[in-house]
Amino acid sequence: MNNPLRILYVEDSKIDAELVVRELARAGFDPTYQLVMNESEFATELQTMPDVIFSDFSLPNFDGMRALELLQESKLEIPFILISGTLGEDLAVMSIKRGAADYLMKDRLTRLGAAVERALDEQRQKIEKRQSDAAFKQSEECLRIVSNFARIGFVVVNAEFQLVFANPAYSSLFSLALSGMTGKNVLDLLPIDIQQPFRLRLEKAFAGERSEYELRMPGENGQSYYVVNFEPVVYGSQNAKVVVGIMDITARRNTEEQLRQSQKMEAFGQLAGGIAHDFNNILTVICTYSSLLGHSHALNTNEQFFAKEIEKASQQAADLTKRLLEFSRGQMQRPEAINLNELIVNTQKLLELTLGKRVELSLILAPELRQIWMDKTELSQILMNLAINSRDAMPNGGRLEIKTEMMELPHGKTENGTPDKPERFVLLTVSDTGNGMNEDVKKRLFEPFFTTKPVGKGTGLGLAIVHGIVCRSGGDIDVLSEVGNGTTFCIYLPPSIEDSKRTEASISYNRPIGGSEWILVVDDDEQVRKATCTILLEYGYKVNDVESGPKAIQAMVEFPNKIQLLITDQLMPEMTGLQLIEEFKNRIPKIPVMLISGFIPDSDTWNYVTTNKLNFLRKPFSPDALASLVRSILNQTAEIQS
Repeated sequence: MNNPLRILYVEDSKIDAELVVRELARAGFDPTYQLVMNESEFATELQTMPDVIFSDFSLPNFDGMRALELLQESKLEIPFILISGTLGEDLAVMSIKRGAADYLMKDRLTRLGAAVERALDEQRQKIEKRQSDAAFKQSEECLRIVSNFARIGFVVVNAEFQLVFANPAYSSLFSLALSGMTGKNVLDLLPIDIQQPFRLRLEKAFAGERSEYELRMPGENGQSYYVVNFEPVVYGSQNAKVVVGIMDITARRNTEEQLRQSQKMEAFGQLAGGIAHDFNNILTVICTYSSLLGHSHALNTNEQFFAKEIEKASQQAADLTKRLLEFSRGQMQRPEAINLNELIVNTQKLLELTLGKRVELSLILAPELRQIWMDKTELSQILMNLAINSRDAMPNGGRLEIKTEMMELPHGKTENGTPDKPERFVLLTVSDTGNGMNEDVKKRLFEPFFTTKPVGKGTGLGLAIVHGIVCRSGGDIDVLSEVGNGTTFCIYLPPSIEDSKRTEASISYNRPIGGSEWILVVDDDEQVRKATCTILLEYGYKVNDVESGPKAIQAMVEFPNKIQLLITDQLMPEMTGLQLIEEFKNRIPKIPVMLISGFIPDSDTWNYVTTNKLNFLRKPFSPDALASLVRSILNQTAEIQS
């Protein structure tokens, strides 16, 4: 099928025009044409936007060069071809220089079709280039506008790796002067050790490959992390420029690291709690039998000494286990409303003795400080652990400052998007003038068993315990430290919502006295169960023991009036101690119960024990502690029933 071609022809000879049209038809075109012979006709027909313009060089009232001039003045992009019988070589060259697409002699029209095709193709290329240029300029302008407001750094790099454009965010990321960057080699603005990988990425981008990679650079506060994207920009048929987008992801990386650290500490806590649970069962057996041996008159002096040493060692092991449980949140809490200032003042003397004479203790306590809801022992432990940590960081002496104040922090937004009221905290700040810490130490500071102290000088649990106590109390902890410039611990503690009326009665042990009541002991660990029964039998009680909750219920059904006290472990396979207690209370409401455990892994159990004022004894326990609590429970029950 022939290609249609609309022709505007400046010619005074219709015969010559017909010859040209026939030649075009032979070349595969389907031409139509409009003859004009003067300037006004040409200007009018030019508005119809023909596909091509043919023109004789000389007419009586018009000429081809004037027609070419009028075309250029109109700014229309239409191919213009001179076809003349008298055009010399000099005039032909001049016409090409002025913008004609081609020229032909009337007696040599064999290449007319090729000339038209080439002229039309050049016209298309010019239009495409002009549109591409306009689009590129528009995209550059859009990029400039958007990038000025973006938080992502943008640079445009040419084939020589020179910066053509850089936005304010880029200059801010790398602390560079925006005005002086244009024209510089982008590699010269980067550290030497990353120039080569950056160059390789740029070369691939200019070859048409889009890519993304993560860049690490040293920053003021440690490593800075960036995601770098390379985007080729096609200009015509070449990748003339590359847009490089750089986004600072340091905060995201730090958050991910904090999450990993939190997960690792949670895993450590679960591991420590599980170990402590099993270890406490073993220690209960050791404590029981070593204590019973130590009080036996059948042993000679040396044997009694050995038994006492075993008991002493088991107590030391129990203390270490207790610290593991404090870290793993498996230790029973007794929270109450506390005036932080009063507790600090009451602890001041002990803190001064701990710090020694070479460390000056300074207290800056804010008046009218709100009370906090915490376990008093745990709060004292926070102060002591931080004081010991600061003392060890000041081997040549220094100053420790403990400061309290009320602090308001943003709480975020409500559901409708309006800012919420700031959340109030009691801020406890502990600052020292010690050696300080580098970034690597700060990252691992709260890891259990991590310590910078020599072997045998620290367990690595002190700050891990502080972190655990603060977090489970609903607070947060932050550390500011630089090598040589001391360390500051900022501890944010939520104020108590309730009054100091919420208190927990502490359990006191009477002097161990035996009895003859019937006691049911439930524990899945055979050694612990036998040790507990041995203690009770030693004090004159009658004992039944079973290894599970279902068997305890079976014993209760068979002997409902025989059991006078239930002693049960908490963590057992088939039924927990609390579930067993609930079952007993439903069937025998007035029966006294005692819960024993070395590890309580969840806050719900703590809350149940505290709310119901349940009699609780922590493993490992001594024979005297068990006997005292048993006698106290049975006496209270007898008083109530009498």
